[in-house]
Amino acid sequence: MKANGSMLQDDLPIKNRLIAVGLNPAWQKTLYFQEFIPGEVNRALTVSLFPAGKGINFARAAGIWGCKALVCQFLGGMTGTLISRELKKEGIGSLSVQTNSPVRVCTTCLCGKTGGMTELIEPSEDVPASIVKSLKDQIVKKIPHCSGIALCGTYPGGVGPAFYADIATCARRNRKMVLLDGYKGVEKTLEAGIHVLKVNKAEFCNLTGCKDLRQAAALYFRRYDASLAAITDGPSKAYLFGRECSYEFNIPDCGKILNPIGAGDTVSAILLTELVKGTCPPDAFQLALGAGTASCFKLKSADFSPKKARDFAKKIKIRRIQLPSLFA
Repeated sequence: MKANGSMLQDDLPIKNRLIAVGLNPAWQKTLYFQEFIPGEVNRALTVSLFPAGKGINFARAAGIWGCKALVCQFLGGMTGTLISRELKKEGIGSLSVQTNSPVRVCTTCLCGKTGGMTELIEPSEDVPASIVKSLKDQIVKKIPHCSGIALCGTYPGGVGPAFYADIATCARRNRKMVLLDGYKGVEKTLEAGIHVLKVNKAEFCNLTGCKDLRQAAALYFRRYDASLAAITDGPSKAYLFGRECSYEFNIPDCGKILNPIGAGDTVSAILLTELVKGTCPPDAFQLALGAGTASCFKLKSADFSPKKARDFAKKIKIRRIQLPSLFA
């Protein structure tokens, strides 16, 4: 068992350092078809290969926005070697603990005619307990030297709910902002206390057991010690719920997109980056939604033009809304 990868840069101000915990990295293969027809022989026009997974996507997007994020992950096999090599080329710092199992391959098929997307995701192998402990211990040591931690997505077999919960507890003890982008098996993490939950509408309703978003938000804040819940729904309206103020974000039609994979991770990255800088929450989420939209026009996940992100953000209309009483 060994760890490798670059560390957080000591010459960067703490406000420009984030940690992205992404326990399910992937070697991404994106195929673009003029038309993709299930059940038929489909010949791709282009193929793109690159590192991905929620943690890596987060770190890539944060870097584009000018904030260095250290992605913490398990790597193994030839795909792990490819990911490590390509992350170095991109300038993305990583703290990677080696496993004997190869990193999964995710294949995305994009249909140019319909704009539709089909994903084929390989299963992740279980991670031995000693390797799980090694990565968690190393993450905990780095928490005092960053400004915020993102807990990105689900975890593979062998990693229990205590992994995220222990990191959240340590982060709160060190007065670091915690963003959680996940909804399965996260109850212990929410009970430990986070600052921001960033999930999509279906995930939020699943987590709270409530179909009405505003009722779900009120229920969420009654259950857990958290400040914000940022809820996306693809091109539909987004919501930022808070204990004091809540907002609705009306996203304009941006036309035909290319690839929506990584848009949510981009939103998480820019949201946390702006919040740790001190940007007020509605402005931070507006910029994040603009970046997430801009990322849908690139084949590479979580890749975008900052100028286009800001241009899109300016078109998003914000309206303040009321939640049901938190004390009902």
